[in-house]
Amino acid sequence: MKNLIVCLLLLLAFPTVFVFAQENVFDLTRIEQEINEYGVPTLGSVDKIGIEANKLYEEENWSEAAKAYELYSKYCNLLTNLFYKLAEPSLVSEKEAYKLGLYYPELIDEFENLANKFRYYRVEKGKAIHRQGICFFNLSNYSKSLPFIIQSLDLIKLTNYTSMEERKMWGEARSALYSIIKYEK
Repeated sequence: MKNLIVCLLLLLAFPTVFVFAQENVFDLTRIEQEINEYGVPTLGSVDKIGIEANKLYEEENWSEAAKAYELYSKYCNLLTNLFYKLAEPSLVSEKEAYKLGLYYPELIDEFENLANKFRYYRVEKGKAIHRQGICFFNLSNYSKSLPFIIQSLDLIKLTNYTSMEERKMWGEARSALYSIIKYEK
């Protein structure tokens, strides 16, 4: 009994230690599944899907736009993960990079470009998720729309630096949610 209490206290005090202990860094199953399902993304092919999705959205072809945005968000997610791996040394503080042995002054420009690509595709993934929710909302499929709308509101953080486009998306998501739950402002 005493050992059980000690284990529970350790789990509460250091939960991440136990999570990492269970993770198998050599298990490539998830990555292989994504690549098998979607193929290897290229910047040009992913951007082309995004352009097509935006075109369908502007034409108010909600059903096809939702499908295109689903594919686009998954590709953007895959690219985000790939760029994160490439830019990881630049995404930690300089002090932390020194401690981890990741500081490479000769690669600062390259890391900055990679970090910008990482951020770009992360934002694009958020836009795609938002637009999927709006498409389903416009199709009056509220049960499908709601998870995307909620995730969209989670992804868009309103700060002094939030772009006008993201502010507009946040307003659209909020209005759609108000409508779905029949909330009067």
